[in-house]
Amino acid sequence: NTVNQDGKRQSVVSGKCDLFYKGDLFDAASGVIDEIYPNTFARRTVVLFDGGYAFDYIAIESEDSHVYHNVYHGPGSLNDESYSFSDSLLKEEGYEFLSDIKKTQVSDGYTNIFKDEKADLYMYSSANLPMVQYSAKAYGSPKLIPKLFPVLIQEKSGAKAIFANIYEDVEHGINRKIKSFKSIDDYVFEVAFMDGSFMSLDVSSGVEVAYSNNQDVKKEKAIYEKTIEKDQDISYECWVDYNNKDNTPFAIGLRNHNSYQKQTEIFGKDITVEPYSQKILKFPLDNQGITIENGYLKANLSKNKTPYIKKIVDVIRYDGKEAVNEVMLEKNIHINEQKNISRAERKWKGVEDLSASGSLLTNGGRSLTLVLHVKDDNVLFDAGKYDY
Repeated sequence: NTVNQDGKRQSVVSGKCDLFYKGDLFDAASGVIDEIYPNTFARRTVVLFDGGYAFDYIAIESEDSHVYHNVYHGPGSLNDESYSFSDSLLKEEGYEFLSDIKKTQVSDGYTNIFKDEKADLYMYSSANLPMVQYSAKAYGSPKLIPKLFPVLIQEKSGAKAIFANIYEDVEHGINRKIKSFKSIDDYVFEVAFMDGSFMSLDVSSGVEVAYSNNQDVKKEKAIYEKTIEKDQDISYECWVDYNNKDNTPFAIGLRNHNSYQKQTEIFGKDITVEPYSQKILKFPLDNQGITIENGYLKANLSKNKTPYIKKIVDVIRYDGKEAVNEVMLEKNIHINEQKNISRAERKWKGVEDLSASGSLLTNGGRSLTLVLHVKDDNVLFDAGKYDY
């Protein structure tokens, strides 16, 4: 249950928690992340209340306009009877598993209801501008395949998108507490309750809650942690781009982790990198300072930095006399440790659970082939554009 930009996977980068609070009126946590997509900043804040409801706030902003999807996988069945059938969703990885896609446009305070056996989940949605919503069916947990579950996708476009929702758990036979939910602006929201009381939520500088029951007003506030920014050196990665067409295959990726411009020296020239951004430079392999020796790529990038050294994986020469999958290959790639295997739905249990080994081989300098042998204790399914 998260947000994506143009249907793409989020970048593998770390965020920072700048609020973790336990109070009387609410508990809250909030985190920020730079480069969740290129040149994109995001914040997510979750506020928990007694009584079975929670507030979820996502703000994501980029330098350019994008399509943003806030994806929620719910239980039971969704109240999408008034939606119209649609096939206008993005053609990206994962979307091909959506079926029964339907579409509608909603306004501020729209109520989504996931109906289940013993309780319903009410999802009150803020939309200070008209928002498109999609409903669909998709697989859930691997252990429950082929059962399908409802998926709700909220869509907004632009350089900035705000998704704010309140979730309320309502057991059958019990009346719901929330009457309405609406946005005042990008940071302030108002909740009206069935008993006549009101609550305002302000997430502009932290989490501030004011609750009024017509007799008295209770207020509580938690502020985002302010830290002094520590200057960080520009980091860099080097590689050989074999697809390069202009004889500059040696690539240097520079990344600035600071909120301000920063300079670094590369091969005697000063290079400026914009805040929270990456710059890629290309050079010929015979450029002064670049060498490939004994299986190592070496680059003296700067007189002020230690040389960049990277081992090039050994390749096996292949004469083409047998099919690649029948050749006896010396394995030099092993994917069999916790650090290089990610099981999204549970922890990795060892090489019998999921692992791989393989080889790189070359055929007379004309081609480079990677052969991987994958071991898994359970094959779920594969379909569509991508194998799973």
